Amino acid sequence: MSNNASTIKRYYQQSVTTAISWLRGNSYTCYPIAPVITTSFDGNHIILKPKQCFFFKSWPMRDRSQKTISILASFIETIDLANMKCVKSTSRVSYYKIDGDIAYTLESIHFDADIQVQPAHPICHTQFSNRSIITQNEAFQYNVNDDFVKNRIPNIRLPSSHMNMPGLFQSLTANHLKKSEWKDFIMHCSSHFSDIPKLPGDGIVSRFSEAGLSTLNWFDY
Repeated sequence: MSNNASTIKRYYQQSVTTAISWLRGNSYTCYPIAPVITTSFDGNHIILKPKQCFFFKSWPMRDRSQKTISILASFIETIDLANMKCVKSTSRVSYYKIDGDIAYTLESIHFDADIQVQPAHPICHTQFSNRSIITQNEAFQYNVNDDFVKNRIPNIRLPSSHMNMPGLFQSLTANHLKKSEWKDFIMHCSSHFSDIPKLPGDGIVSRFSEAGLSTLNWFDY
């Protein structure tokens, strides 16, 4: 593994470990307890993803809500090792109501970014799904019921910020943590999240400032 590849893997591992550690330390149930980032290679690109998807169990539905919701989330990102920039990413999130041994899918979304942009295809976008994400988590031992979402139209793309791994954690915590906790989470993780490669600043991305697509910059914090 090259020096750049080792550095990138370390950045991702430190980021997710720091995020999960903070969440568990503040009484938010997260699995796996010790997340592991795996890598593969495609030419001069390193591809990173968690060995298991993240299972956030019985989180508040929103700030101070008494209702709870359970979440599966994952990401896969491709980094160009020559310039240490992200060239492609997909994050996936599914929300569930758990009743006994059944997990009812209430919402399922993925977020794509790809610098090889197709016509009429936003460089960064949100897309609703008609099924749950792949449930690769040892703690998620439920039978998934997708009836609520299975008739969705899955090819509607809505332009969005770059929902890479930091964006995924920033958005999920913004939606479900108390506002004061969210600010503390952001401050605690920001130095590690800032290490994660951004999209390159050329091509179509040059229409934006380097930080313009960053999810955190879409928040007032």
